[in-house]
Amino acid sequence: MTIDNIMLDRANRCIAQGYLTNSKNPQTDIFGVFPTHFKKGKGCWIYDTENERYMDLVCALGCNLFGYGNLLIENSITSDYGLCLGGSTVHEVYAAEAVKGLFPWIDKIKFVNSGTEACLAAVRIARSYTNRPYVLSQGYHGWSDEFVSLTPPASGINKFSTVFDLPADFDDIPDEILANTAAIIIEPVILDDSRARIEWLKKLRSLCTEKGIVLIFDEIVTGIRYPDHSVAKHWNITPDLFLLGKALGNGHKIALIGGPSALMDGNYFVSGSYFSHIPSMQAVRSVIDLITRKAVQYNVNVLNDKTKYFRDSFNALGPDIVRLEGWGNRCNFVGSDYNLALFRQEMIKARFFTKNTFLSNFDIAEHFSDILYTVKMILSRIALGEVKIEGKMPVKPFSQTVREKANG
Repeated sequence: MTIDNIMLDRANRCIAQGYLTNSKNPQTDIFGVFPTHFKKGKGCWIYDTENERYMDLVCALGCNLFGYGNLLIENSITSDYGLCLGGSTVHEVYAAEAVKGLFPWIDKIKFVNSGTEACLAAVRIARSYTNRPYVLSQGYHGWSDEFVSLTPPASGINKFSTVFDLPADFDDIPDEILANTAAIIIEPVILDDSRARIEWLKKLRSLCTEKGIVLIFDEIVTGIRYPDHSVAKHWNITPDLFLLGKALGNGHKIALIGGPSALMDGNYFVSGSYFSHIPSMQAVRSVIDLITRKAVQYNVNVLNDKTKYFRDSFNALGPDIVRLEGWGNRCNFVGSDYNLALFRQEMIKARFFTKNTFLSNFDIAEHFSDILYTVKMILSRIALGEVKIEGKMPVKPFSQTVREKANG
């Protein structure tokens, strides 16, 4: 029994369902081939229980933009102040001011610990402000009851939710629904940021303004990572509420809701003991400091251009077994379920940790040529029929299922 299998057995004995994060469930990888647990990370590398090193092409589900253990971030964090204090801290003020400097349309900010909490809080703020019950949703917004209720089997969820899927054609929304809709919450860009998608977002902004609906951009994934640090800022489409997380803390637990004072200072209740977690606040300031410097080293726009070139180079390798589709710093490997499993299996053997989502970061970009060389060899072997599945086929994470539904 390997160390990895021993750790999996230990996890199944003490952790509910055997995992804490659905997308890290061992069943979402090729069971029996992929490592089930990792010990540490450094730069773009993660290390399994037997100290084997893998390049993390998932980037901690999008959290890792600057590399694991980036000293420019970690050295700015100190426990000398404590972790949480008995009253409000100066650190939350400093962090909020830094965010406002990056996104000047934001008046006020509420920090929380996770993307799910940010989505929950945003919906509560919108309902409090509009005094309306309904919410329309597109994309993945975490594990709360209302959003999980939209995707079968929704076990343990109240099926009489007042959250509904947002149709692509606004004319399909009944007037009585629009009149009672508090908010429309969407991931503005998942993979598609075509001109058609951007025009659709602009029409959605106009619809929400006309109908008095709070427009919520869930940029938990795209925030900081997208060109100009957000879809909203890059395309000059201002939502009413704006959500950030993941890359904003580079691995530290943080998310936020930002918006105008009229919404953010409303009569609602959102509160948490760890919302002012001092290391997280320090990480936010450090991340924003890095990306606002003029140096190319941490220029997100430059990284996105490099990754789009990598995407196009990947797709030019041939044969057409697996493709990369997306806007740059976030793409998906696309192909048949079987070919994707073959591809991921061979990538893990070559010490590249992959899921169906590919997320770039500044450290990974330094290895694009090595990745392409490996990919070319793997695709050739798959085309020649030299590869077969050596374990159980992976299952799709819940978030992927939701996003595929959003993409039609």
